Amino acid sequence: YNKWLAQRVKLSSIISSNNVPQAAKKLDYPEALVEVLAKQPQFFKLFIGEVITPYPYGKESYVKEMQASSLSFEKKQIAPTGLLCGTTATRAKSDAYYLEEAYDDTELTSLKGDRRFAWIWPKEVETSYESNSKKLTVEFYLPKGSYATTFLEEIGKFSLKVKTEKTKS
Repeated sequence: YNKWLAQRVKLSSIISSNNVPQAAKKLDYPEALVEVLAKQPQFFKLFIGEVITPYPYGKESYVKEMQASSLSFEKKQIAPTGLLCGTTATRAKSDAYYLEEAYDDTELTSLKGDRRFAWIWPKEVETSYESNSKKLTVEFYLPKGSYATTFLEEIGKFSLKVKTEKTKS
C-alpha cells in the first residue's frame, strides 16, 4: 500500500508540476490521457476503474467518469482507496488496475485483504501554543486506518522516527 501510494503521489505531482507534453513524456502516457488528468482540480489524480468510497464511510464503487468523480472528490464526498492485499479485497479495474497490479500480492491467500483511504481530510483540527515551554499541541480527528504520525510528519515537514546512532566498531 505505501509503495503504491508513493507512486500515485509522484504521478500526480508530475502531472501538476509540468505542462501536458512534458508530463506525458515523463510518464510515458498518451498526451490525451494526461490532458484529461491535468483538468482534474484536485492534486491526487483519479483514473477510470479506481476504487472509491463515499467519505468518510460507505460502499465501494468505481470511477466510471473521471470529471464527475474528480468534482465529488474535490467536494470531499468521495475518496480513492488503495489495496491491502488479500483474497477478498476489491481490485481496481481498467486503467487503475494497471497502476495497482504491480503492488498486488496474489499469493497472500491467508489474508482477507481490504482497502484503505488514499486521501483523507483531518477534522476538528485545533492547535495551542505554550510560549514558555515552546510547545505546540495539535488535536485532530482522522478516520479509521489513518496514521496520525504520518499526518504530523507531513504538516511539520520532519520525521518523527527515532534516529539511532550507529556504533563504531
